[in-house]
Amino acid sequence: MLHDVFISYAHQDKSIADAICAKLEENKIRCWIAPRDITPGEKYASALINAIEESKLIVVVFSHNADKSPHVMTEIERAFNLEKIIIPFRIEDILPSDEFQYFIGRRHWLDALTPPLEDHITQLVYIAKKILDKNPESEEKPETSLPPERAQPSQNPPVTNSLSKKRTSTIKIIAIVAIILILTVSIIFFLPGAHISSPQSSDSGSKFTQGITESKMPVPNVSLNNSNGWIWVKAQDGPVALYGMAYAYDTIRELMVIHGGEVSSGTSSTIVNTMYQWNGKTWVQSTVSQPSSRVSHGMAYDSQRDRMVLFGGWTKPDNYFGDTWEWDGVLWVQKTPSVRPSERANFAIAYDKARGKTVIFGGSHYQTIFGETWTWEGSTWTKASSTGPSPRMFARMVYDENLQKIVLFGGQTTYYGAFLDDTWEWDGKTWTQVSTSGPGTRSWHDMTYDPTTGQVLLFGGGGWAREVFYNDLWAWDGFSWTQQNQANPPPERQASCFFYDKKLRKLVLFGGTGPTGIINDMWQT
Repeated sequence: MLHDVFISYAHQDKSIADAICAKLEENKIRCWIAPRDITPGEKYASALINAIEESKLIVVVFSHNADKSPHVMTEIERAFNLEKIIIPFRIEDILPSDEFQYFIGRRHWLDALTPPLEDHITQLVYIAKKILDKNPESEEKPETSLPPERAQPSQNPPVTNSLSKKRTSTIKIIAIVAIILILTVSIIFFLPGAHISSPQSSDSGSKFTQGITESKMPVPNVSLNNSNGWIWVKAQDGPVALYGMAYAYDTIRELMVIHGGEVSSGTSSTIVNTMYQWNGKTWVQSTVSQPSSRVSHGMAYDSQRDRMVLFGGWTKPDNYFGDTWEWDGVLWVQKTPSVRPSERANFAIAYDKARGKTVIFGGSHYQTIFGETWTWEGSTWTKASSTGPSPRMFARMVYDENLQKIVLFGGQTTYYGAFLDDTWEWDGKTWTQVSTSGPGTRSWHDMTYDPTTGQVLLFGGGGWAREVFYNDLWAWDGFSWTQQNQANPPPERQASCFFYDKKLRKLVLFGGTGPTGIINDMWQT
């Protein structure tokens, strides 16, 4: 279906782009925005290209992140070559780079630099309606009014601002035509990469930009959404000190589910098969029959089939698992595929939402370290690729909703060393190395996706048989890793449970093992 407006933005500006989309659609302006409007299985790049081609109007949320984004540059160039109308919505008081200037030229900008942001979005809606209502039918409507003076960007007119009823129809027609000419001569700006919404094909090839003022909406520093940063939480009825558990977040029921792991019991430890669910307030222990006791196994939530998928693991003295289980929210059911990965533990696991498959990579079985990629779609395991990252264990990976790819980082190639610092992306067919540096060599770290910033986050880690532990926080924006500022960070740890709680809209960290042993504390942002 064709749309009116294509919204383009950088990952870090997702919350503002979503607010723009909501306001436009509230005013019956059809929007296309990624990743919302990308059909599962559809190629990301193709979807964006088609969306731009089918759009009438391009709205670009411009910031320093957009200015540095090669995706944004590609989108701007594409829209420019197609002679699309482009409205730049500038949210930071910066000028575009020389590359962007080439496509922008001498244009007016729609600034949104001063609060409240809502007023600037309202003005954007007004301008969009004026551009989209250029057909003959809309010109006869008395509600269609001239936009405010462009020399007065601080004004925030309502979406419908009627012209004086005393004007003659001739004057109205002349005025509307004049405004259309002004608008069409002035619209051009950027498309920040990675996130977009697209409208229908433009019937005018001119570029439009409006003088603007911006509301100071600083780019959020991940989800540390309170002035105190991390806060220690006294969770009720929670697991005892625990690490190495399998965990995954149920996005439909908004529950974090953890299974197994190793618990502290005096001077020794015990591997368990207990299962807990975190509902945002308390931990609830499950009493149903479940997979046997194990540690270093993996679990991912298949949102398409509404199933929690569990695979593999290890238990004392040296027993490895290669079994597959699924949890439907009520019962665990063991699956018996004819083909499956060999017994292993310490692998990376994530659910590939775009392709509807659970993916595992690497792992170990005694001294054998794997470099295989396997996928599970509900009935069969398929060996998808034997090329890509080097064989490793204790790596971590997570699905990036914005990129619609799985991001893998780090790990180690032997039990006693060779720690890694590389970043890879999986697109459903191939692995691509996208960075050779970042948070530093480590393994047993934890990763999650933060939908509020559109970034992959990494916390802590260290390494098996290496008495080094971290409590730093890093963000991956699709191009590079950036260390995040943290107020009151949790103590150093590895092999913990780190996730974004959709219900609380906060980051949550639980358990792990650190310099003082196995931990049972819980933290929230």
